[in-house]
Amino acid sequence: MSRLDEPIDAGSVEFSAALTLRAHDEERRCCVSCPGKGGCRQEAWAREQLPDWPARRQVGE
Repeated sequence: MSRLDEPIDAGSVEFSAALTLRAHDEERRCCVSCPGKGGCRQEAWAREQLPDWPARRQVGE
């Protein structure tokens, strides 16, 4: 876990985005504030980070 003032490395961003997309692919909520299907800001961010997500499905498994 990093402190708030430390930079976040690219691997951590990718892993977090992959976990988010995996949760949505499995029709689960990705975080406490997730509304579920449609309208999730975290999912939108994750799709921007991993535009080729289906091809990278094995990340985080």
